[in-house]
Amino acid sequence: MNEKQARFFQLVSMYPSPHNGQPMVLKKINETTYDLYFQTARGLTATPISYLFSFTTIGVFVEYIEACGRALGHVVTVNVKLPTVEAMAQSDSDLLCGRMTIAWSATAADERLVAAIEFRQTSRKKYSRGLLPQEKTQLATLMSEGQRLIFLPNREAMQTIWLNQRAVFDDMFDNEVRSELAHWLRTSHKEKIAKKDGLSYDCMELSGTMLRLVLQHYKVLHWPIIAPLLKRYYMRTMKDSSTVGYLLSTFETEHQSFEIGKTITRMWLELSRHHKYLHPFGTIVSNNQAHNDFVQLVGLEDESRDKDYVVFIFRAGTSEVPVRSERLGIMHMVE
Repeated sequence: MNEKQARFFQLVSMYPSPHNGQPMVLKKINETTYDLYFQTARGLTATPISYLFSFTTIGVFVEYIEACGRALGHVVTVNVKLPTVEAMAQSDSDLLCGRMTIAWSATAADERLVAAIEFRQTSRKKYSRGLLPQEKTQLATLMSEGQRLIFLPNREAMQTIWLNQRAVFDDMFDNEVRSELAHWLRTSHKEKIAKKDGLSYDCMELSGTMLRLVLQHYKVLHWPIIAPLLKRYYMRTMKDSSTVGYLLSTFETEHQSFEIGKTITRMWLELSRHHKYLHPFGTIVSNNQAHNDFVQLVGLEDESRDKDYVVFIFRAGTSEVPVRSERLGIMHMVE
């Protein structure tokens, strides 16, 4: 691998993924052709909807790898060939999901896009400012067919942040979700460096000791004195000036889920161009009670997957620079 290729794949390896699982791998055919695979062992499986959302992760990656190509002056073309959701749920191996061809140094580089890609990351810190009206308007232009982006007024925004906290705590009482979290949470610096994946305590703005306590003794989240203290501790970076928004989309097929992922990447990189961070509230989407409460909060009547389904909720704005998550790197991603 030459220096040009290494630079491209290093940039690609920073793509976002749920729980920082990094499930996408590229298998080299020749110098310009790579097959794309989804590693099911690195996907989420704890909730019934997890498998369909795996195609959102694939969409995030495809849009991201194409953006990395444009940024560095390479023309990346991905011929997508999605597996079925049934295969995603039943497989315990790598699933082929497309083929990438790349024309190296075929066009001019875009340094501003390079900077946006390098800036992009999740921030769970307190946000000092939200989005400007023109930034909201620009994000709304990035939707695909069948998608709508809606921003919440301050009162509903704060209630959404509270719903996210409640859902995170409630999920600890779901055995499958708690087991999945225990697999991906990194509660010490040693573990974070050794595994180079997962949700690290410092990236989450939480104490590793507290995370271990909750994982091992989750029932304390219902204790009269301890529970309010833990909730206040968790919420200390959430009551801020961020903008909260959500994405509505049709959500019945693998392709629709894939398109949601592409839209998320476009939004995230557009925010990064303006040095704005994003924090996904995925737990509200996957937790049935929190999801239903959110739908009632925003007054969404007759939510359905064939028209308007809440597929992505987030807060965005300006914060201090967050801690970088560890990544498995090029040797894992490119085989």
